[in-house]
Amino acid sequence: TIGIKYPDNAEYTLEVATVGADVSFSLDADTVDNGVTVTIKYGEAVVEPVDGVYTITEDMKKALTDFYGNFATEAETAEVIKELYDKEKYIIDTHTAVAAKVYQKYVKDTADTTKTLIASTASPYKFTRSVMNAIDSAYDSKGDFELVDELNRLSGVKVPNAIEEIRNADILHNTVCDKEEMASKVKEFLNI
Repeated sequence: TIGIKYPDNAEYTLEVATVGADVSFSLDADTVDNGVTVTIKYGEAVVEPVDGVYTITEDMKKALTDFYGNFATEAETAEVIKELYDKEKYIIDTHTAVAAKVYQKYVKDTADTTKTLIASTASPYKFTRSVMNAIDSAYDSKGDFELVDELNRLSGVKVPNAIEEIRNADILHNTVCDKEEMASKVKEFLNI
């Protein structure tokens, strides 16, 4: 998922995905004016925005007849995490929660109750703060590794080695700078 902030300060979230063999969505960042361009491709055809609006062709629409798209807000994502934890004592990550919420919307919109498998590809440990805050807002006051330990306690899932390794790792980089200073800081690190 990529958060996009447009020059008009509107914020959007985009899932970059391939839909079938011929339809794909891609994202290009224009570094000249900090704008973002989303390109929709269908075979060799490319759809570009006109006044910020994308219009797909009839052929593209036909290729998407079996495709359902929707989204979940941050609040909906947190609700799904909490509901599943409260009901099943099972903890899912934010990406899987979006998939679960979109599936709920799909069933509501289509009345299709075909058995469905939602395959989780992310770990709640990758989004510990968001996941734990969804379960109980009281976790917001805890530190990052306190949350990792609490997630381990609640889920019974072993803390990934990569997280354990950074728990006591030396801090190698502690420079903080504003966005405008980044280029000069990189040059400073490289001694150029």
